[in-house]
Amino acid sequence: MPDLIKFNPVAVIFAVGLLLTQSPSLAHEYWIEPVNFSPELGEDVAANLKVGADLKGQSLFYVPQFTAGYQLTDAKGILELDGAAGDRPALNFGAEQEGLNIITYQTTKSRVTFTEWEVFEEYLVSQGMPEIIERHRERGLPDTDFSENYSRYVKSLLDVAATGTGNDTEVGMTIELVALQNPYSLPPGDELWVQLLYLGAPLANKQVSIFVQDQARTQEISIERLRTDESGQVKVGLQSGKMYLLNSIQMTEIDGQGKLLWESFWASLTFETP
Repeated sequence: MPDLIKFNPVAVIFAVGLLLTQSPSLAHEYWIEPVNFSPELGEDVAANLKVGADLKGQSLFYVPQFTAGYQLTDAKGILELDGAAGDRPALNFGAEQEGLNIITYQTTKSRVTFTEWEVFEEYLVSQGMPEIIERHRERGLPDTDFSENYSRYVKSLLDVAATGTGNDTEVGMTIELVALQNPYSLPPGDELWVQLLYLGAPLANKQVSIFVQDQARTQEISIERLRTDESGQVKVGLQSGKMYLLNSIQMTEIDGQGKLLWESFWASLTFETP
């Protein structure tokens, strides 16, 4: 397990606050990246919280003030975890059950203000939500000086003791990507079905961005953008020895709160393939 880095908590909160309050068009994806996706039974697991683009990101510190939930789901059930302020890697726990271990982390709400319409429009197009542009116009909303709340709901799948057993499951986050098969049990070339849920219901016709890179992170990244079917599902082709990051967003309208006009909910899922 790598050495933990700790800094002055006040400095940590300030630095992470700057990262979390960036425009979503700048912050891009937010994900969990374990140091080892296949730890041994009894091993201390360390996982980074990352924010960035195209699998290149800044590793964040653990800040309780920005944490709405942090859980481990294994063969024994759901365990609520507590992080230590200033830890980096941010997420640390012991692997006590063989098979699929599911780490989930949820942030509190942050807010971004858009001062340029082009920034908002570019963000929506890149995330596969052009319909929000039309809806913004239909509502007669301003082009500048408006705000959006956003929060993150991230999940990572680990294969403890490399058994390839167990299954992902819905853990009750507001928005969630659920692997319908265990990616560690599927052979290379097979396909993994993943379902996108919002408030427990499937989200149809939503973009899911899939980022794939070799485990050593030395080769070129591949990016595919799919849309969910009527059951909220997408099919992901699996390659051997890769890390996968899936990302998707749900946007909802806000009325009667002044300049606050939109709220977005960001889901991500990470895993590796043997």
